Amino acid sequence: MATHYDDVYFSVDNGLAESRYVFIEQNQLLQRWSQHLSSHYVIAETGFGTGLNFLATWQHYQQHCQQQPNTPVKRLHFISFEKHPLSLGDLKQALQAWSELLPFSEQLLEYYPQIMTAGCHRLLFESPIPICLDLWIGDVHDNLPELVTPSQGLVDSWYLDGFAPSKNPDMWSPQLFEQMARLSKPQASVATFTAAGFVRRGLNEVGFAMQKGKGFGRKRDMLVGHYQGEPQAKDLLTRLYQRQAMRSGEDLAIIGAGIAGVSLAYAMVKRGVKVSLYEKNKAAALEASGNRQGAVYPLLSPTQQPLTEFFQHAFNYHHQLMLQLKHQQREVEHQFCGLLQLAYNEKSQKKHRKVTEAGYPSELVHAVNAEQASELAGLSLSSEALHYPKAGWVDAQQCVQTILDAALATGLLEVHYQHELIDYQQHESYCRLIFTGHEKHHHNVAFCQAHHLLNLTQAAQLPLSPVRGQVSHIKSNPSLAKLRKVLCYEGYLTPAYQQQHCIGASYLRNQVDLELRTQETESNLAALRHCQPQAWNQHLECAEVAGRVAIRCAVRDHLPLLGQLPDLNRLLGDDYQNNWQTADSPVHSRSFLAVGFGSRGICSAPFATELLAAQLCGEPLPLKASTLRSVHPQRFWNRRLLKGRPMS
Repeated sequence: MATHYDDVYFSVDNGLAESRYVFIEQNQLLQRWSQHLSSHYVIAETGFGTGLNFLATWQHYQQHCQQQPNTPVKRLHFISFEKHPLSLGDLKQALQAWSELLPFSEQLLEYYPQIMTAGCHRLLFESPIPICLDLWIGDVHDNLPELVTPSQGLVDSWYLDGFAPSKNPDMWSPQLFEQMARLSKPQASVATFTAAGFVRRGLNEVGFAMQKGKGFGRKRDMLVGHYQGEPQAKDLLTRLYQRQAMRSGEDLAIIGAGIAGVSLAYAMVKRGVKVSLYEKNKAAALEASGNRQGAVYPLLSPTQQPLTEFFQHAFNYHHQLMLQLKHQQREVEHQFCGLLQLAYNEKSQKKHRKVTEAGYPSELVHAVNAEQASELAGLSLSSEALHYPKAGWVDAQQCVQTILDAALATGLLEVHYQHELIDYQQHESYCRLIFTGHEKHHHNVAFCQAHHLLNLTQAAQLPLSPVRGQVSHIKSNPSLAKLRKVLCYEGYLTPAYQQQHCIGASYLRNQVDLELRTQETESNLAALRHCQPQAWNQHLECAEVAGRVAIRCAVRDHLPLLGQLPDLNRLLGDDYQNNWQTADSPVHSRSFLAVGFGSRGICSAPFATELLAAQLCGEPLPLKASTLRSVHPQRFWNRRLLKGRPMS
């Protein structure tokens, strides 16, 4: 029972049969899947509830794929909106009613978001048939306008569900129908259990051809129809922040085998795309992605909502990735042991108060006093802290290698080491990649080589900065071995792993030499002692390998550059400057990038590259349009245009 609306989620007697009849049969999904012209099919639903419609659709899609192994639909996307998500316990109890859906509901329960924040949670299920669920949390009227829509539309079929119009009139509004029209592909189907006249008239007014059909069971009528309206013209923001896709059947070259390049390769081969990965070193993860222990936690800033939203979803997605790899028997050394962000001075205390006052779920973060922090950490601490219960650390180099192994297992990935890119030329139908002693041609290229991208003429003006970082490796001892949480302050300290701890890291902008410096080791130790003057950190000893240096690639707003490579010569030229309000934003076609992850790539790059992979394949994007604009490679110039400021 949904107390918000005084209505039921489903009938225990015939809920599954009703879902199949109203949504699967009346949308004619089996027939539409067999005749579909694209490799992916998108269903959107206006009320997730218990997930019954999703699970029934998943089951039917599996049966369809088994009966028609050559079906043109290779990937099914299910987008669902829910204002009042069920708790995991309530969801588990509700789904017990449908034993035949058990193989699917067990997976839903396992991947159901542990931290239920607003926005889109992408859940990827690989077995037995791949299917993608985008679960949008929040009011449907807030979230529908945030879906990025390609020029040809996004949605192939609609499940217009939710509680009855008489119980939930706010949802069944003209704004809902207008957004459905905006998102619909030509001839998109729609089915709904209601036969209310204002629903039929509202949908007809925005371009749907609706008619009554036979209702389920004792219900006499329902509504079915198709979208017959015209695709909507691109608005100004869509042109400025455009996101183009690759052409179907084309291949992709990826430059750089760090966490971004390898994660993108993994996301693309899972979609059936042939990928060639080029790395200038002799192995993967030898640069910034190669640390022994990388901290995994979200960057929260209540005054910068896009930053917080991006990292919340990236953090959740990282947990899901670890679970996916585990199911493939590909273990990565990690501990989601929790993390304490220490309020060691007045400035950090002020930041922490803002986070606490923002009202984030306690499962994500909550405040603890010094005594509680000490008990959680297993060591004496003198500061209050923010506790991230589900954060922790991961063996970064092993994580990259494990993702790479999973991608290689598909047979769609080729890896080429000791290939340093020195030049690049984009032609009408391919990209020419010039390496030292080699030349390769590919349909498309994605640049993931961090600050090395600045060496290319076409990318030299991108707002990227190399940042030297030195991590120190410290021998464990009886006192330090008690540490149970990752500690963050001016630097960070990890729990023991293979009898060592990591302390880091220096942050020296525009320095790129890779020699270990004694001074930076001393600075790392001094930062820990300054922020936490405790007996346990006064006599620490460096390990045999005293540390590691790598060069991060940072952007000043702490968000990556994710999308198409801007054509900055044209962007800054007079022709575009005089016509930017009506012209498409100038980009290098067939050329994409995922760079600028700073010191948080191990947490954020897998989600970011899932976003880019969805863009490249023309699929739904699992992030609000307003937040996507905050990771767009042209965002700094676009903001100047919109504010009428000089571009230089």
